[in-house]
Amino acid sequence: MHFGAPSILWALFALAIPVIVHLFDFRRYRKVQFSDNYLLQQLLEKNKRQSRLRRLIIMTVRMLFIAALVLAFAKPFIPQGKEETSSGRLFVSIYVDNSMSMEVSDGKTDLLEKARTKAREILNAYPPGTMFRLITNDFLGEHERFCPRDECADMLSLIDFCPFPRETGAVVSRMTDLADMNAAGAEHHFYIISDFQKSTADVASLASTDRRIFLFPVDAPKTPNISVDSVWFSGPVQLENNVITINARIRNHSDMLLEKIPVRLYVDGRQKGLGDVELAASGSDVVEFALTVNSRGSHEGYIEIDDSPISFDDRIFFAFDIASSVPVYHIAGSGATKNINNLFERDSLFNFTSVREGSFDAGSMASAGLVILDEVSQISSGMASELNRLLESGGNILIIPTAGDIKNYQPGFAALGISAFAGIDTANTRVASIEAENPLFRGVFVTPPKQIQFPAVFTSYRIPKGNGRSIMTLLNGNAFMAEFIKGKGHIYLMSVPLQYSFSTFASNALIVPAVMQMAFSGRVMPGVAYPLDYSYGIDLPTGNMSGEKPPVLKSFDGSSELIPGFSNGNPPKIFLNSRISSPGSYKVMRGENTLLSFGLNYPRTESNTESYTTDEIKNFVSENKNISVLETGDSPAAVVADLQEGTKLWKTFIIFALIFFAIELILLRIWI
Repeated sequence: MHFGAPSILWALFALAIPVIVHLFDFRRYRKVQFSDNYLLQQLLEKNKRQSRLRRLIIMTVRMLFIAALVLAFAKPFIPQGKEETSSGRLFVSIYVDNSMSMEVSDGKTDLLEKARTKAREILNAYPPGTMFRLITNDFLGEHERFCPRDECADMLSLIDFCPFPRETGAVVSRMTDLADMNAAGAEHHFYIISDFQKSTADVASLASTDRRIFLFPVDAPKTPNISVDSVWFSGPVQLENNVITINARIRNHSDMLLEKIPVRLYVDGRQKGLGDVELAASGSDVVEFALTVNSRGSHEGYIEIDDSPISFDDRIFFAFDIASSVPVYHIAGSGATKNINNLFERDSLFNFTSVREGSFDAGSMASAGLVILDEVSQISSGMASELNRLLESGGNILIIPTAGDIKNYQPGFAALGISAFAGIDTANTRVASIEAENPLFRGVFVTPPKQIQFPAVFTSYRIPKGNGRSIMTLLNGNAFMAEFIKGKGHIYLMSVPLQYSFSTFASNALIVPAVMQMAFSGRVMPGVAYPLDYSYGIDLPTGNMSGEKPPVLKSFDGSSELIPGFSNGNPPKIFLNSRISSPGSYKVMRGENTLLSFGLNYPRTESNTESYTTDEIKNFVSENKNISVLETGDSPAAVVADLQEGTKLWKTFIIFALIFFAIELILLRIWI
């Protein structure tokens, strides 16, 4: 127990007053003569013993009354936390939430300014000599040290909005790590000033902490919000002078029905589309735009809505690359027909390369969207290794078996992770059904697939059942064409070569959409938009990666340029590492070549503005006495005063003093 006014304790010498009164009986006695006082002497002796005991009790009560009264005026308290720090100083860490959700205003000031005001009050509440550290969502290196009050106040005035939302648990972990690194063993106070949005405030994770933490919720007005949530293309390849389709999801974060919300599309600085959506309460809708781009290369754009007062998620940037053609790499065996050549050679949409078996180029194969093995005699280990690399990067493979000996395929099939053919079937049959919802056939048929004339089959190889997925099935239930998913790509295995002695598939209309869609889908659809805090690697195309220079990330407008984190694996990747804080359209370049284009946007984590109430936060941490949840109107100065004085006991001693005084009065009335 400590005392706020220890000099008052000198008044405890007043305890001697009851003792003096007890030792020196100042009352006067009158003598009365009796003829025989024997019996009176016996009675007097008895009363004297009782009187001495009563006076001792009254003296003790009086001393307790005086002691309790003196202690009450000495301001006793039980200190909280450690009594002393290893450095003799107190260290205070203040986290100010400066995420995009703090831009909400009540009509007078935004939440960030309210948080600044609270932080300044905390700075001014502590005594001179206290060391402070400011922490924001930026996690800046300059904020990793403790500094005096004035310097911390200067840092506080420079805070601006940050695009990186942080979970409360991550903030406390950073506070703890920096505290242990800079002032281990010292007494630390952690303050967290935030709107405590449910999307980021994992308050329950703090329930077991042993740190002294003060949570300061900043009351946020309940604000309805809608956001442009995401954007994507309908196909993986965007071609010059072809119609491309852009989709955007608009999300309603309120409990109201919203109708006729206008949505605008801009590409290369010009408005290219206008649509509208109807949003159910807490629902979403997709708006679709179709346009034609007449020039190859990189293009930028954005989709936007009008919404206030929350505006950071009203626009989503994207970027994309227009290809002049789709690369198709054809490896022809000695028995290969001209059907594949006839299908691709005259179509300007495809960059078709055909080579003979044994003379394939690994670099050309790696950049292809579709590799066709057309009646090759075998799949060598070197070819299988390159094909596996292609599959990992999202390329597709079509295997058309040879009319010769298929036993030579077994090692190559094993290397690719598929089972070998189970024999040959010479029974005449036909294709009975196709998987109409497969991406190869989706949107192809105007009439039901059952009314389509399917190819006849005279001889076929049996693909083991359960091996892959049958997307074209024969009458006997065997697969005519099977699909295998390997890595990010697909292997399509046919049960017949394209020879008319095996089937009529080469002259059937189904060959065109099936094989061409393999080429169009022969790469993983690249992301056209990412959040600024994207923590995973962004895949780059496998071609054009030779050389020692790392790729460079540049904005379309030339305002920013940096070298991102880079991993030259399969596929190669870049990493943003939260180094970019400005949304916009960017492209990855190596020398003069553009490898990839995409948009970077504010994270949508905080688009849902729902926050925890003070009572909800208290329920999460009610079991942990180290955590205090402060009301909006609580003064930081009062909180710090309570911290310095700990648990105040003066009221308790006043109560005891009154109790002892009452006991004395009762005893005096009864005994005297």
